[in-house]
Amino acid sequence: MQCLDILDKEGTLSIILPDGFFVNRYLQRFRNFLLSKYKIEEVIELPSNIFKKTDAKTHILILKNTFDSNE
Repeated sequence: MQCLDILDKEGTLSIILPDGFFVNRYLQRFRNFLLSKYKIEEVIELPSNIFKKTDAKTHILILKNTFDSNE
């Protein structure tokens, strides 16, 4: 949330997230919030061995701020 709070209007955020972020049903409301306030530019799936000492499936989420706080 801190990354989103400091994101400028028309700013772009790239963040590495675990696969669970995209599939966990308990995060559905947060994903809906993101979709309502930001434009998803791209989701990039990373290879499972990209980080040392883990096989965790991860993605890079790239989104753009299209929300004007003055609206």
